[in-house]
Amino acid sequence: MSLNESKNPGNSSAVGALLDRVLESGRLPPAYLFAGPQGAGKQATALAFSQRLLKTTKPNPPDLIWIAPEKNTLKIEQIRDLSHRVLFRPLEGDRMVCVIAEAEKMTANGANALLKILEEPPPYLLFILLSSAPDLLLPTIRSRCQKILFAPPTLVWQLTEDHQEAFERWQNELLPALLSPTPFAALSKQAEVWAGEAPLLPTLMQWLRAWWHDLAAYQSTGSEQGLLLRHELERIRSVAPNRSPDRVFSDFALIDETERALEANVQKTLALERLFMGLAG
Repeated sequence: MSLNESKNPGNSSAVGALLDRVLESGRLPPAYLFAGPQGAGKQATALAFSQRLLKTTKPNPPDLIWIAPEKNTLKIEQIRDLSHRVLFRPLEGDRMVCVIAEAEKMTANGANALLKILEEPPPYLLFILLSSAPDLLLPTIRSRCQKILFAPPTLVWQLTEDHQEAFERWQNELLPALLSPTPFAALSKQAEVWAGEAPLLPTLMQWLRAWWHDLAAYQSTGSEQGLLLRHELERIRSVAPNRSPDRVFSDFALIDETERALEANVQKTLALERLFMGLAG
């Protein structure tokens, strides 16, 4: 089964196409980081990807290790147990896959223990870290993973129909300012304007997340397949060569971080100023 045939609607075709090509090439990094909001299809894609890699249809194959938080925390003991298990070679084939769900919930000691494995992983082992808050992971862990961004499960176009005028302002005024060097005063003014429209802020974050998801998808595949904002294709094409994949991932993490800050009722203008300054350029 192709990953594009996953029944989970949150698994974008761009992600599926990318991972299908990786499997066909046989060239795998030691670790992936699947990043995206809850409900975006990260777990379903990780399972389908692991089954393809392990050449099995079993839901719980012996060479698939899947760990998740216990009482909302990934404990050091879980990572230590993992480090012992991966020392033994695969039982049924030539590959072993370890999926870590909600990886951002690792304790500091657990994260450092995982980092030691990632620094010198066995050649048969592939890690897949799943996270809805990748900015909370250690930078040294993120740097050792190939990043795959997952789109929100909601449909952006349903949001735009409800807020067409605001969408046009975002598309024609804010987005161009974020994609080129823009003076702080202009970005600050944009932050002040959007902060004054508090009911629109969750929608604004969805638009930003969708655009940066599409940028990452286009960089990975070179195709418009799976894009949420296909009318933005020409702008995405022009930006893609000038932003590294790591920069795009950092931008995406900043959007996530700002969204959580806004939900926590921080000073909205300051939060948006920080976001816009981080994205601009």
